[in-house]
Amino acid sequence: ESITSLVFDDNVAGNGVICTAAGSSGDICMWSLPSSDAIDDKAMEATTLSGVHSDQIISLATMVLPSQNEDTNELNVLFSASRDGSFALWDLDRNGELIFTSQCADIVNDSTVSLTCADVTNPTSWDDGYNDSSKS
Repeated sequence: ESITSLVFDDNVAGNGVICTAAGSSGDICMWSLPSSDAIDDKAMEATTLSGVHSDQIISLATMVLPSQNEDTNELNVLFSASRDGSFALWDLDRNGELIFTSQCADIVNDSTVSLTCADVTNPTSWDDGYNDSSKS
């Protein structure tokens, strides 16, 4: 299988470097490489993130989601999107555990929507500047 998306992230606390690769099958391979020079065979074992996408991955992006309160830490996530219209967030702090998945849909025609591209930006906070006047 050819690789269609590849992402490296060296900002995941305690994990060294995270490398993710995906292709036409819809599966994502993830490696957590230690930051030391001594990389052994165990460190090179891939974790497969699967069960969400059934077609080619068109987008992979790592993000740091800010904490919503003082009691929780930032969350390191991987965003993935596929031609089949599905997209997902994976928890990089928990070895790629699935956080959320959804499917783009055309509700008028009651069908799924195919994606050809997807792009995300990393939020700087949960405050989007929206003021709820009903709470005043």
